[in-house]
Amino acid sequence: MKLLALLIAISVPTLLCAQQPENIASVSALPPAAIAKAPALDGLLVKMLSAPAANMDATVVYATDAKLRTIHIRRQGGFAQNASVDGALFTREFGVATLAIPELQKQQLLALMPISYRISQIGLERVADRPSYRLEFNPNDGWRYRYVLWLDSASGVALKSELWHQQRLIENMLTTQIQLSDAPAQLSQADALPAFRVINTPAGFVRVRVRDRALGGQQQVFSDGLAFVSVYLTPIGKLSAGNMQRGALSISSKRIRAGQTELHVIALGDAPMPTVERFSSGVVVAGN
Repeated sequence: MKLLALLIAISVPTLLCAQQPENIASVSALPPAAIAKAPALDGLLVKMLSAPAANMDATVVYATDAKLRTIHIRRQGGFAQNASVDGALFTREFGVATLAIPELQKQQLLALMPISYRISQIGLERVADRPSYRLEFNPNDGWRYRYVLWLDSASGVALKSELWHQQRLIENMLTTQIQLSDAPAQLSQADALPAFRVINTPAGFVRVRVRDRALGGQQQVFSDGLAFVSVYLTPIGKLSAGNMQRGALSISSKRIRAGQTELHVIALGDAPMPTVERFSSGVVVAGN
């Protein structure tokens, strides 16, 4: 279980959503005249998908399991390092992309998102003292959650997010302070060559990044523009196969063979368990 604990520690905070989290307020409406100047929906989606590349420093309040937690996010070069007030480190943001998406995959996602979700532009409100457009993303199938996002009008960064599953609010995030850098950010790490394939992935998901891991193995990241699922292929350890649910986070672990070598497959992401299981079951390597 040590490997799984490490992956959770570097990917997510502890999420124990036995109860519905309380909704975080601090959102105020703007006048109709401001709403009338809202950009086209396509323009907002382009900003949203580009936002993970922005350098930023922010404080957010995260609600789950009827508890509040304050997280400090510092993002440079398309990767985020998040620290809670108690010093625990995470590399996950809440309800928004963690990794900067290359341009080709971004264009693919722009075409696929209206197929995966029914997208509604609700209005213009104020979050963290910044004008923000409220968008709702209702899934067209059971492979993904429902998202409500408040996107900063200038940068596309999600200043507030709600994540829903089967009429239940399971994650809720509100930005209280944010500083955005004007300097353009570059991808901080080139993609590695894929060491395995994932077949039969749910419709609408695109592989957006491939990263070799310092401890061995490889991580491939898939996204539908909102949900992100990481698939790890690692040398065998002490982790047993099985599934685990922690709030919005689903984790599915399997053992596979590549010739005479036994390997671990671990899929985890903000998606329903059947989605993550589909990814873990679809890993194909030479020799298996």
